[in-house]
Formats: sequence, structure tokens, C-alpha cells
Amino acid sequence: METKHFALFALILLLFTQGCSDKGVSLKGNASIATTTGIAPVANTPVILVPDSLVIHELEQRRDGLQMLLATVSTKRGQMVTELDTLKARYAASNYQDSLIKSHYEAITDSIHALKEETKKFKMEYIGSIAQWLSNRAVAKVQTDGKGDFSFENVKPGKYVVASVYGVSNLVGLLIKPVDLNTTGKADLTIQDRDAVFYIDEEDRP
Repeated sequence: METKHFALFALILLLFTQGCSDKGVSLKGNASIATTTGIAPVANTPVILVPDSLVIHELEQRRDGLQMLLATVSTKRGQMVTELDTLKARYAASNYQDSLIKSHYEAITDSIHALKEETKKFKMEYIGSIAQWLSNRAVAKVQTDGKGDFSFENVKPGKYVVASVYGVSNLVGLLIKPVDLNTTGKADLTIQDRDAVFYIDEEDRP
């Protein structure tokens, strides 16, 4: 796993620690993530249980907020790429002799690279803040075993969000799944529960 990806994964592992439970029902499940080489268990990793009334609406607001920011960044990057295309054509028209155009082109290329690095750093910090926020509201916290299996015991019936973090290959992010826990049940965390906004992957590489 890339060093920066691992750092985020380690951070969220630290955030998902310690917890409590109440008498009630149990919930069992398995956490796994799909990779280019197959299905990998999310092993030895914290899983938390959070009352959905505390987080479900704000989660959506935070997703929307991040998406709006990323859309702004994408627009800015698109403008830079368009300018690069223009400069490339002008440089070719100068028979590759105009050093000022070349310098400008190289400066914008560096800016695009820096923008991607800054965006990735921001996403990592943002995801870490979401993990901390969820962890602070958890009513129960357990850890998966080597196969990705987990079990919550004596939980008060109700609606919850089951959440965990994955760090497999170059993929890092949150697994989030709503569950209605009125009787003892089962809730697996899979690739389908990979949050569509709170993640870092290959596309975030420079």
C-alpha cells in the first residue's frame, strides 16, 4: 500500500477505538473489499455501530459538501488543461522555439500536479474527520478477525449505521451501511457499501 494511503488507514484505525454496548440483540457480519486480484477481507480492523438518527442526515450533507468542493477543483483543473492545449498548439506553431510559451506550459503543468496533491491531502484529512465524527457517536465498537468477520452482542434494538475502514492495495476509505436491528441479524460490509464519496484510490494519484 502506498505510504500516504497507509497513513490515512492507520489514522482511521486509531480513531475507531474503544466503545461500549447495551443489553439487547446481536449483529454478525463480514467485511471485505473487491480488488483487481479478487475479494480481500478487511481483517483485524475496527467496526463501529452508530444510531442512524445521530448521523444519517449529516452524512449526506457532508458528502454533498465534499462533492461541491471537488467539483470546483475539477472545473479549475479543466481550465488549466484547456490552457495547456492552447499553449501546446502555440508552441508547435513557433516551431518549438518560443521559450516563454514553453516556460508557461511547464509552470501550468506543475500547478496541475500541485493541485492534485493538495486535493488528495484535503480528501485524506476530510475522511479522517468523518471517521473521528462517526467514532465519537458510536454505541458499540468491535474488531474484525483475520477473515473479516465481526460480531456485536447485546445491542439495543433500533436503526443503526455500521461503519468500518478499508485499506486494501491502493484503496482506502469508509464502508458505511444502514441496518434496522430489531432482532438478531447479519449485515455484511462489501464493495457495495464502499462510500461513494469518502475514499482515496488510484484516481487520486498525481
